[in-house]
Amino acid sequence: MDLYYVIEENGYHIYDRNDRLFHIQQFEPYIPDPSKSYEENAKKQIEKLLTAADEVDAADCEEKESSDAADIESADMETAVHEAENTDISALSALSAQKKKIDVVKIVLGVLLAVMVIAYGVTTNNYTEQINSYKTQVSNLEKRISELSVTDGYYQQITEACGKGNVGWASSDFRLSEGVVCLQRGASDTVTLYTNISGTVYHNNSNSSVGSIAFRQHSWRDSVILDVTAGNTSGTSVITFTNSKNTDELRLIIIVTD
Repeated sequence: MDLYYVIEENGYHIYDRNDRLFHIQQFEPYIPDPSKSYEENAKKQIEKLLTAADEVDAADCEEKESSDAADIESADMETAVHEAENTDISALSALSAQKKKIDVVKIVLGVLLAVMVIAYGVTTNNYTEQINSYKTQVSNLEKRISELSVTDGYYQQITEACGKGNVGWASSDFRLSEGVVCLQRGASDTVTLYTNISGTVYHNNSNSSVGSIAFRQHSWRDSVILDVTAGNTSGTSVITFTNSKNTDELRLIIIVTD
C-alpha cells in the first residue's frame, strides 16, 4: 500500500496510489480524535492501516512458505507413503495459515470499527457538554434579566417619586431630616419631621406593604420623630405629607430590598 492523505476544510481523505478504488474519508463530526488536527488524525489512521496491512502480508508469507514446502516434496516412488503424509501435513499447515489470515482480517476490522465508535462517542460527548453549557448560560441570563427587571421597576418608581419634587424638603418650615430611607425587609429606622408651623399634618402612603411610618407623638412644637418600618415586600413606598396651614407637600421615599 502507498497511502497518502488530502486535507479538506472540515475533514480529510486517504487514498492509495496503487489502488484507485481505495478511499477513506473522515469529516466532522466523525473525526477520530477531535483534540488533534486533521493532519495528525490522517497520519495516525494511515499508520494503523499500514500496520494492519503488514500483519496481513505476514500471514500471506506464512501461507506461501507452507505451500512451497509442499512443492519441494520428493516424487520418489520409494517415499510415496512418506510424501502422502507430508502432503497431509502441508494441507493442514495451509489451512492453519489461512485461519491466521482470517483472524488478522477480523482484528483489523475490529480496530477500524472501534476507532469509528470511539470517534463518534467522543464527538457526541463534546456536543452534549456544549449543549449543557449553553443551557446553563441561558438559565443564568434569564435569572439576570429577571433581577434587572425588578431593579428597573424600583428605578421607575423612584424616578416617578422624584419627578414630583419636594423629596425631604418643601420649605424651611416643613422638611425632613432625610428624604430617602433604604432598608432591608423587616428592618426599621427613624427620621425627623420639622414643622415650624401651627396646624395639622396629614400623610398618605403609596404602598404600605413595602414600608410605613408612625409618629412617636400626636402633638409637638417644632419637630417629631417618625419610626420608619420596612414590610416583607421589596419595592418602593412614597409617603406624602401635607398640612392644614398651607399647600406645601413633602415626600419621604422608602426603598426596601431583599
